[in-house]
Amino acid sequence: MKIHVLHGVHVSEGDHGVDRLIPYLAKVGCEVVYHEYGYALALTARFLNKGRAERIAPLISKGDVCLGHSNGCTIVWMMADMGVPMQGCVLINPALDSDKQFAPQVHWVHVYYNEGDVVVPWSKVLFAHPWGNMGEVGYDGPTDHRVLNFNCYDPMVKLPRVDGHSDLFMPDKIVRWGNYIAKNVKEEL
Repeated sequence: MKIHVLHGVHVSEGDHGVDRLIPYLAKVGCEVVYHEYGYALALTARFLNKGRAERIAPLISKGDVCLGHSNGCTIVWMMADMGVPMQGCVLINPALDSDKQFAPQVHWVHVYYNEGDVVVPWSKVLFAHPWGNMGEVGYDGPTDHRVLNFNCYDPMVKLPRVDGHSDLFMPDKIVRWGNYIAKNVKEEL
């Protein structure tokens, strides 16, 4: 089984933030595959995402897990919607509409969000795409027992408070959050 990791937009090669999770994900005993799909501005990404999803989809096997950050979550959602047989997905500050439903073949979905994510709400002003403010408010669509929301801003979580679109990947937070996310994935496997 593999864990496929997809970054967001506005990142340059070698500096993605989400790739800082790889050492923690490797601890769950799966091969971690990082998909570098290139730099793009937010407005151009929405036109390129379908092609990106189509290129990455054949690399996902039944039982694999997909993990995305921001626009990477949009690509993960698109692949699931295309019928890619992923077992589960981890969405960190997803740039998705908060009521976006997940394809039936996906067994579980973990959504990590925080109210300090001021990036994803801007995507709601655009039209004809799946982007939205899930990274700020979590999943709030119809009841779906496969979806677990993790409010990274909530002090009750007993982890460093995450307050921003990429704040989870900061040096003072990544160790504890990386271990927590990896533990949650392992429990699903």
